[in-house]
Amino acid sequence: MSRTARWARPRVFTVVLLALLASVLAAAAPAQASHLKGASIDAQIDSAGQLTGSVQLIAANYGSCASPYPELGTVSYKPAASGSWTTISIPSGNQTIAACTPGSVTTNGTFSVSIAGAADGDVEVRMVSSARVGGIQNSAPSTITVTSKLKKQAGFTHRTPKITSQPALGISTQAGYSQQLAMNTESGTAPTVALLQSANSGATATYDTTAPSTNLVSVTSGGLVEIPFSTTSGLTVGHYYVYKVRITDDLGQHTERDLLLTVSNNTPPVFSGDSASGTIDIKPGVPATLNFTATDADAGQTLTMAVGGVPSWGSSTTGNGTASVSLNAPESAVGTTTQIAVDATDSDVSAPMTSARTVTVRVVAAPAPDPTPTPTPTPTPTPVAKPAAPTLVSGPPSTTTSRDAEIRWSGEAGGSYTCVINNKPAEVCSSPLKLSGLAPGRHTVKVFQTNASGDGQILEVSWVVTEARLDVGAKLAVKSDDLTVGCKVAGVNIERCIVDVYAVVDAEGGKARAAKRVKIGTGEFKTNKTTNAVDIELTLNATGKRLVNRLGGVKVTLDMTAWPKGGGAQLKASGKSVLLPSRVKVTPATGIFAHQSAKLTPAARAWVAATAKQLGTATSIRCTGHTARSGQGIPEANRRLGLARAKAICGALKRAGAKVKTTTVTAGETQPRSSNQTLAGRAKNRRVELLVTYQR
Repeated sequence: MSRTARWARPRVFTVVLLALLASVLAAAAPAQASHLKGASIDAQIDSAGQLTGSVQLIAANYGSCASPYPELGTVSYKPAASGSWTTISIPSGNQTIAACTPGSVTTNGTFSVSIAGAADGDVEVRMVSSARVGGIQNSAPSTITVTSKLKKQAGFTHRTPKITSQPALGISTQAGYSQQLAMNTESGTAPTVALLQSANSGATATYDTTAPSTNLVSVTSGGLVEIPFSTTSGLTVGHYYVYKVRITDDLGQHTERDLLLTVSNNTPPVFSGDSASGTIDIKPGVPATLNFTATDADAGQTLTMAVGGVPSWGSSTTGNGTASVSLNAPESAVGTTTQIAVDATDSDVSAPMTSARTVTVRVVAAPAPDPTPTPTPTPTPTPVAKPAAPTLVSGPPSTTTSRDAEIRWSGEAGGSYTCVINNKPAEVCSSPLKLSGLAPGRHTVKVFQTNASGDGQILEVSWVVTEARLDVGAKLAVKSDDLTVGCKVAGVNIERCIVDVYAVVDAEGGKARAAKRVKIGTGEFKTNKTTNAVDIELTLNATGKRLVNRLGGVKVTLDMTAWPKGGGAQLKASGKSVLLPSRVKVTPATGIFAHQSAKLTPAARAWVAATAKQLGTATSIRCTGHTARSGQGIPEANRRLGLARAKAICGALKRAGAKVKTTTVTAGETQPRSSNQTLAGRAKNRRVELLVTYQR
């Protein structure tokens, strides 16, 4: 896949900002058929008979992240005793966009309905939505159906199992597919995991008519969904596969997830070896932090981190490729087990890849203290009050382009300080705290003041380092007088962006011998949307059109100025490139052949040598031979002579070092450039014209 440029539309030239993705999403209707990618459902019935729950639907992104989008399917419930389905309405106010990427949009919906009048027993809840994309390799139904089943029992609250790991929708041909389903149940015991399948002849999966006929994936009893690399490496990019899984707890209550997987050659993210993993025991009242870091081998991609399954006594923070989970379990949590899922999803437009890391957290009781003799009473010391938060004296502005920062604070006399910088381990610090080499993005410093009573309140300082970088391809072919560039600023949203194109020319408009910087194109974009990236259409002026349309094109400098949304200093970036014509016709100024000859004259050899040096990155040349016409002339003989001249010039260009594909044609005497009635005119007509093509 290309990571350097894309064509926005026919006859539009695109310049790419390195490490800054330029993406324009075309608007679409809220619901689109044949592009559903997945769904899941879970539910709860409380002691008063109130049925609540949530559904999730994933669909292809048609260019809108406005809520609700896409429309959720039909949700209904059926008590076992009644045997009939009742539709549940999910108003638009209960629908939210959970995730929006260039490839897909995830919509969550919540519902609540009283079923207090229904008899105790099993209750099924389902969502049905249509339709999937065609051409699924393992023959899945076009309609997605996901169900959950749970108990209704007066005076008790029951809930279905819940899958908290994010859907991993991509299969990479560069690695095996693996996702650990993070599963939490009502009782805290391990659930049963079943892969569903509609063909039941000797199948190892559970029979279900709404599932695919076969399964490419396998799933372990612990919820690990896998496809080995020996299989993924042989798959065809662009193919689709479906899998459907059911999670059942010890009460027979279940939930389901149905996913469409797309095959891509995009490489998935990888979690670093120092990320939290496996089973971790924590004690009540003892804070614990789980840190996760992921990277992506594909240049220019960002990683979106999602954390699921965090209990009520925990919290999480995420950044580009980083996530941190803070836990502080109460005594009431002793004996519980929780699965926390952290997913890293890259920013590939065609088929984003997700890698998952699941950690099992067990809350264990702190060991009882050893019996010791009753200590001799000692005088009670005078309590020392915990210190207040340090007072901020100075710090970086909320938005800055500087990679350095200095933070000054004041506090109690004799106090000591501990700093947590960007969620890294705490370290002893003092005022002023100086930081350097900061990456673009948000940065946070927490300062704790400590005295004899322990840590006090926290001073938190947060700011954003912004960066605008422009990097264009070294050689770029222009297919029209318009071109498109992407404007993106790391760490801050923008409301306006201008890009100007400059060339250095002499006073007559030729190539530069004296430094004269001339603007040859410009473009501007304004937006009220919350975004840090826009596409800008640039238009070349008359000078720019003339300079581009010649052999070798024109060297240019592109200067970008961006205005942060809500104010702030202007951000600037620049880059250099060469704009090349799509095609250019080259005609010698004078005749280059003698009468009735295809032998190169000294003038022809000089013209060929000069032309070969100017070709640059041309990819093909068509040589068209022409002749003069004397008297009655012989058309067929002149056609053969024209072809011989074309071959002579194309061959000479090759020998002069032109590494291009050449073709030869003849026009004979049919396209005179000048009058055949004079010697000078006939000399001009004895020529070869070149059509030079540049392609990206």
